[in-house]
Amino acid sequence: MRVRSVGIAGLCGLFVLAAPPLRAQVLKLPKAVVDYDDRVDFKAFHTFQWKETQDRLPNPTRHMAMVTAIERELEKKGLTKPADGQGDLRVRFYASVDKKVRGTGRQETSWTGDLKTSVDFEKMSEGTLVIELYEAASEKRLWRGTTTSVFRPGSLDESAIRSAVALVLARYPPAPASPAP
Repeated sequence: MRVRSVGIAGLCGLFVLAAPPLRAQVLKLPKAVVDYDDRVDFKAFHTFQWKETQDRLPNPTRHMAMVTAIERELEKKGLTKPADGQGDLRVRFYASVDKKVRGTGRQETSWTGDLKTSVDFEKMSEGTLVIELYEAASEKRLWRGTTTSVFRPGSLDESAIRSAVALVLARYPPAPASPAP
């Protein structure tokens, strides 16, 4: 029987060959989906007001944070809220939070060659935000933006609300439609 010595480098190479391949973890960032009437010149609108039928969120602090965030983003877009309350656009939002359980599975092969599978479960919340803009004169919906995000319970704070609102309103006003040839 012949015995061969293996150095540290050889031993590390042996473990690398025996280790299961690593999978890249994909990070999903929230995205916004926008739908609008492409025949409308959104640059013609200069003021906004809240739609009378706006529902209040169950949590008054979150409701105020949402209203403030939306108003600030619209003001950044050049829209103002007139003192008399009469605006070119009417704003309305819907927000909901659903509780979910998320499982993350992984598999690994032990040094004996046995396959081991495990799943970690975590409580998560999924929040959905919809912001709609209506023409004040006709009550016709002109623009709608939606986003959905998964977050840990208790982490829905004012910063998360501002980020979601900024994400949805990032594509307002939409670029004017190009004229037909």
